[in-house]
Amino acid sequence: MFCTNCGSSLDDNVKFCRMCGTPVQRAAGQIDENVTPVGAQPVDFQTNAQPADYQTEQGWDARAEEYLAQTSVEWNKTEQNQKKPRKWKKWVIIGGSAAAVCIAVGVTFLVAGARIRNFFNSMKSPEDYYRIVESDYIDSRGKLMLNAYNLGAKTVHADSSRELNVRFKMNPMLQTMLNSFANNSITGNSGIDFSKFSDIEFHSRIGAKDMSELAAIGDITINGERLIDYKTYSNLSTGESFISFPMLSAAFLKIDGKNAFSDMGSFETARQLVQAIPDDDTLERIVERYRDIALSGINNVTKSSGSLTVGSVSQDCTILEATLTGNDLNNIIKNCLTAMRSDEELRVIFDRLSDLYGYQDMTYDKLIEMLLNDLDRTGINSDIDNVKLLVYVDSEGDVIGHRINLAYGLDTCEILLGMPVSGSEFAFEFSVNESGDYTEYVTGSGTIKGDIITGDFSIGDDPTDITVIGVENFDLKALSKGKLCGSFVYNLPSDIMGGVKLRLDIDTDMTDVTGKLSLLYVGEPLASLAFDAHECDYPIECVPTPADKVYDSSVSAEVQEYLNSLNIDTWIQDVRERIGIDFSFIKDSFLPDNSNHGFGGDYVE
Repeated sequence: MFCTNCGSSLDDNVKFCRMCGTPVQRAAGQIDENVTPVGAQPVDFQTNAQPADYQTEQGWDARAEEYLAQTSVEWNKTEQNQKKPRKWKKWVIIGGSAAAVCIAVGVTFLVAGARIRNFFNSMKSPEDYYRIVESDYIDSRGKLMLNAYNLGAKTVHADSSRELNVRFKMNPMLQTMLNSFANNSITGNSGIDFSKFSDIEFHSRIGAKDMSELAAIGDITINGERLIDYKTYSNLSTGESFISFPMLSAAFLKIDGKNAFSDMGSFETARQLVQAIPDDDTLERIVERYRDIALSGINNVTKSSGSLTVGSVSQDCTILEATLTGNDLNNIIKNCLTAMRSDEELRVIFDRLSDLYGYQDMTYDKLIEMLLNDLDRTGINSDIDNVKLLVYVDSEGDVIGHRINLAYGLDTCEILLGMPVSGSEFAFEFSVNESGDYTEYVTGSGTIKGDIITGDFSIGDDPTDITVIGVENFDLKALSKGKLCGSFVYNLPSDIMGGVKLRLDIDTDMTDVTGKLSLLYVGEPLASLAFDAHECDYPIECVPTPADKVYDSSVSAEVQEYLNSLNIDTWIQDVRERIGIDFSFIKDSFLPDNSNHGFGGDYVE
């Protein structure tokens, strides 16, 4: 007799299968009345549902005791049966192990999907892997630039307002130096006491409306006391600007902004240029299109193991080397130009800029056809023999460097951009070496911990004239999100101020900015300039009304009237009493002799 569930051999007198526990199904007339027929209420092992009499604690115990009593005899009959592995247990173990492996692989893909994809992609052809890693590299760097571009564009386009605060502090050493310089016979003995200028603050709120109107209010304080305040309003459409100093006069001075922006034509031109700039999504689509076209034209790729070495740091990697002839480059460029014919997004950008700068004679279609004809006639460069593109890929599939080698006749050009990492050490180099002469050179080295780098970067092509910039706690992860966080230290040339450094601490996403610029001498700050800018709620104000007196700066007689309206003498006396600083030199140095200095002005507190 055999079990109807698992097929195991059964003795005639057993009521349950010793392998799977299924009640024994006997021939008609031999069914045990104490056993539930198989067809009546089957045990569902997949859902763990039990027959009705198993649903109570008493029913379960009774069945369990009967089952164990009967099967214990069968399982202990012989030594062989006692040691024989149970088939169901083996399959449960195998199935459980397989499930665990599947879960582990699934979690791995979720946690490190890009790394796993690059691993499997590396087993494809060198050309496929080249396109994969380069696409990832271009996308990540392109996204970084687009983030910064988009944040900047939003800041320019925004109607929201900004609040700007700047605080300048001098230590006693710098104050003494400035007093010595300003108050001697050689410099004219200005009589200014710089010890009074220990703490100067600038506050302003700026509002923008569709990049057509700008307005600002602000003030300057010294040692916590207000020195002067101002109001400005500009209309970018007309180019007119107005400024007022309420503490000196209630009147406005009108300034023609068109003259200041004569190269642009007018403020309106500047506004139109801002509006012509495409959004980041449009630029990203354009980059993706022509990235794919360019990479599809690279077919001669080899893959090898090697290393990228910069300075004293070397990192093992996979080297992908693509070789392009002049004809290959021509084909890539031709394919890009052909795609540009029907690229409506590029066409819109071109038409906007063409209308703005008056290039109506050169249409988009005419430009593309001209470039294609030139390419067919002369090629990209008849002197180029070949181009080698080397890409260095680390064990995780990330690009850590590029090298481009150009050969044209007897001349060569090598461009290197790389940053290998070994442990916590990194090195960086960007160089353009044309026939043995470096035309641009940037090197750096230091430590990297997680996403934070600290080190020194040298800029210059002449070893005797190199600018060194120290970098501290620069956050690469924040940079990938469009933020700039870290510190930069610049050594001023020794012939200017020996031993003096400039230090910039910055944290910005182009919308909100917090930073500090310090002048250091032997590690101590001589002066510091702390600043912050953030969004605020400031509507467009400061617009002159018909009731306001406005003087035109383009008319000399009105300028004279405006100067006469300034309540200078009263202001000088007030500042002298409140702050202890005498600004009489302003009246003597900057105002005309025939100015009455404010007899007609109003003091506005």
